[in-house]
Amino acid sequence: MVEVIDNLTEKKEYGNELEASIRRAFVDNRADFIVFDGHTMRNEFLRDSINYGLEQGLLRKGETIEEEQWTTIRYRLSDKGKKYFGIIENFE
Repeated sequence: MVEVIDNLTEKKEYGNELEASIRRAFVDNRADFIVFDGHTMRNEFLRDSINYGLEQGLLRKGETIEEEQWTTIRYRLSDKGKKYFGIIENFE
């Protein structure tokens, strides 16, 4: 069952939690990408974080890998996301 958040304050707080999870993955843990696959589809918070990141322009869809039993999708920070989180890539 999906819980509907009616309170605007709760929605903002949940958005802050989603953004914080993206920050933890890419800034704190220095992940190159996050993976959404057949197993993690059941993880509502991960799904919500990815959707939030896409809606805000912080994430972009990366590679899609077709497996026999499920599809794996990698999401990476967009240029806007890199700028927003202060990540500078060194191309040297």
